[in-house]
Amino acid sequence: MRPEELRILLIEDDRYHAVLVEKALMFSHLNCTVDKAFSASEGLQMLSEKEYDLLLLDYGLPDSNGLIAIREIKARGFKKPIIITTGEGNEKIAVEFMKSDVCEYISKDEQYPRIVPYVISQVLEKDRLRRKNEELESQAIETEKISAVVKTIRTLNHEINNPLMTVLGNAQLLLRTPKYGLSQPAGEKVRMIEEGALRIKEITKELANVVRLQWRQTPNGDIIDIENSTRQSEVSLPPSGKPAETKGLTNPASPS
Repeated sequence: MRPEELRILLIEDDRYHAVLVEKALMFSHLNCTVDKAFSASEGLQMLSEKEYDLLLLDYGLPDSNGLIAIREIKARGFKKPIIITTGEGNEKIAVEFMKSDVCEYISKDEQYPRIVPYVISQVLEKDRLRRKNEELESQAIETEKISAVVKTIRTLNHEINNPLMTVLGNAQLLLRTPKYGLSQPAGEKVRMIEEGALRIKEITKELANVVRLQWRQTPNGDIIDIENSTRQSEVSLPPSGKPAETKGLTNPASPS
């Protein structure tokens, strides 16, 4: 299967060098298209009009140097790999490039167009690994958050269940013991207390089985869907990505 086409923007004021690099890329192992710009301003305009997977940027442009151009490019939200080409190779410039999050820089010599495709391959592989690591780190953080929420739910279950049994037991005692002689209005109120306590008991029983989280949206924000958050449920994140509530109970793990 042929790899997806790589979209490259080459910003190079030397038209002869630009053609050499373009030809080297076209005849390389890379499946790519190359657009050329001959000044920083033209390159910025093209970046605003089209998406690119990689930027090849000459350090010495007529209307800007590479570092200034990089800052402006980054300010516009470009997050793909950037490779600098320069005829002014020295350690000071190299350090400045690294501070600017440049993936690589290539010193211009007679052979440099030939090595551009191989440098691009290395940079793309490094970028792929970087993004993969970021994804794994993000997943690990979310797993920790989910684990914390599950522990909070179990703590709530324990802390609520103990006083709940006292409320439910006393309500049932009042309703089922004639000597207390509850009036009809009082009996109805106590029965409402019993029904509410039984509902809470049912919810705490469901909470005991929650080990994975499903979410549902409400007008007041995302809440944990207890009914579907059982041992068979799949792990999912809140639609909003924000801390959630549990069936109307505020999640203590959420910031107040």
